[in-house]
Amino acid sequence: MANPIKTQYVALNGTIDLVTPPIAKEPGNAIIADNMQPLWGGGFGRIEGLEPIDFGPLAHEFIYFRIEIADPLDTSWVGGTVNVNGEVGTILAVDLEENALRVAAVNLEITETDTPITITSGGSVTESTVILLFPYGFGSTADEQAQYLADAHSVAMQMVTPPNGDGQLRGVAEINGQIIGFRDSGEVCEVSVATTDHAWQTVQDTFIVELSDVISPDLFIDGGTLIIDSISHIILASAFSANGQTGRVILDTDVIAEVGSDVLIDSAVVAKTATVGIKTELTAGLNWTFIYHNFYASSSTRYAYGTNGKEVVEVRPDGVVIPIVVNDDRDITDIEVHKNHLFLSFVGGQFGHSVVGEPLNWEILLGAEQFGTGDEITCLQSLVGDYMLIGCANNIQLLAGSTRDDWTKVPLSNVGVTAGTMTSTFVPVAHSKNGFINVNQTQAYGDFVTSELSANQLLGDAAFQFALTDFFAHSVHDENNQIRFYQRNENKKHVVIQLLSDGSTRATFFKYHKPVKGVWNTDNNTYLAFDDGRIYSLNDVVCSFAGEPIEWSLRLAYTHCGSPTTIKSWNDVELQLGSNGSLKLRHQHTIDYSSEYIPQSRSSVGIASGGGGRWNESAWNEFYWSSPDYVTPAIYLDGHGKNVSLFLSGISTYEKNFDISGYTLSYIPRRHYRV
Repeated sequence: MANPIKTQYVALNGTIDLVTPPIAKEPGNAIIADNMQPLWGGGFGRIEGLEPIDFGPLAHEFIYFRIEIADPLDTSWVGGTVNVNGEVGTILAVDLEENALRVAAVNLEITETDTPITITSGGSVTESTVILLFPYGFGSTADEQAQYLADAHSVAMQMVTPPNGDGQLRGVAEINGQIIGFRDSGEVCEVSVATTDHAWQTVQDTFIVELSDVISPDLFIDGGTLIIDSISHIILASAFSANGQTGRVILDTDVIAEVGSDVLIDSAVVAKTATVGIKTELTAGLNWTFIYHNFYASSSTRYAYGTNGKEVVEVRPDGVVIPIVVNDDRDITDIEVHKNHLFLSFVGGQFGHSVVGEPLNWEILLGAEQFGTGDEITCLQSLVGDYMLIGCANNIQLLAGSTRDDWTKVPLSNVGVTAGTMTSTFVPVAHSKNGFINVNQTQAYGDFVTSELSANQLLGDAAFQFALTDFFAHSVHDENNQIRFYQRNENKKHVVIQLLSDGSTRATFFKYHKPVKGVWNTDNNTYLAFDDGRIYSLNDVVCSFAGEPIEWSLRLAYTHCGSPTTIKSWNDVELQLGSNGSLKLRHQHTIDYSSEYIPQSRSSVGIASGGGGRWNESAWNEFYWSSPDYVTPAIYLDGHGKNVSLFLSGISTYEKNFDISGYTLSYIPRRHYRV
């Protein structure tokens, strides 16, 4: 009697494992997971795409339209524009046979028959009328339609402009939905705000004026007006000494009056100038770090606070930059908010804070304070409760207490923290010389302990010694409870760490089309910088790295399907795959750890198609062609051996994101392996 065909289902765990011996690896783990990310519940998904942004329409908002016009077409129109009812689109292709244009735009519509259309190309203008106009009017297959949609996204990306400046992007802040860019411009760093029509507006200048003989600090109200030498100025911010007789104001316009000039509010002299106006200028060549906090208790005063290592600023809506004078010439290593104080750490191992509730005031007599650690500080991280972590090069310390009257600094661990990697998740996670670590609070209130993440056992010592040593930034992705760590070197990969509820972690790798120059987390988004000065954000709809292909690969661990001493005849494997459209897979399987004594398979290409149309189950008479379907493509296997590993890969600029949750192997047991 012939041996029956047997099957084994393998659920993918969504993590790479580079350490466990091959014979002991869980079959649901991966040996290679590049440009893949772990998903909730297990399984792998492709990493998101990237799109450059400004205040114009986002690339993923663009679709493509079919426009048939009354007059003959010209192939030279490709790259030109069309104007229909005031809406403008870009011509992607010309179909001479059908007399139709394929046009990328956010929205185009006609209101009546024979709607006028204006075509502009190469300086020439052509007038015609529209016969038909409708979206997604090209492509005989879903694959072609996806390519045309990607073409529309690519055209839209080319329209995006960088913040004002001529050099590297150094910082991104987001306040009330406004994107504020910090970019090198010669010897200074220019600050600009994104406006309509892919344009950026340089923010207004601000000026510091030192004051003496102050009558009453309470008279200097933000938004109020003062007069110096008959010229009116708007008060943007102010800070005063403990005795209230000296201080500084930040104004919207320059002050060129002589030192000692009267300062008037409501026609009364309230102070004298101790300096002329000092324009706020930011140093070029330094990357910015930002945090967000509301010190002033109004719904409109959640501002960004940032440092580039030299200067410290408060950034307000419309990009108004308020300089914070700290009276310390040392370079700054990090910035944080804790217990309503603004904290800064300095080169030399000191850290200090502002007056409570007053981030602009660092007057010691009013409550500002400094501490020493005895080690170089790499990061500050406020924790829930009365604690702040002080990460140093060779140890971690803990600041405890609820006010400056009971601050207590205690050592926590002899493990140092890599700069830029301490996260702000519910469990603080960071990178160190000992790999990835976390800081857990024990059952005893106020008692903390550091431990290594299980990801260390997945990635291995060799990886930390040679491949994972150059981290400089991180980002947090709540949708899959992920933390991503970024490396500087263009030949090195970035790491995804997923935190699970049981304390374990998963890990995969990703790598963008260019080296990452900067990473900024805001309340709602993660923004990246590359080498072109533009601002980039992550997006699931855009299926490319800013028009460049996403190349992904996944090699699964060897599975023995029972005993590793039994030789099997491998029949096929059925993937459990979620896809919103067609997906071109390159697949290959290897047997017996890719032994040279066993014939191995060649690489093959298959296409898996999801996204089939179906009726909406909850609302009758609604039909969706783009609803995601679960697909189970089958891959033919051949060969005999004790174990098998599946390798999947792909490269595309238009294929929708997908997830792989598991696979089912079919095989026939043959005989025991004979030594």
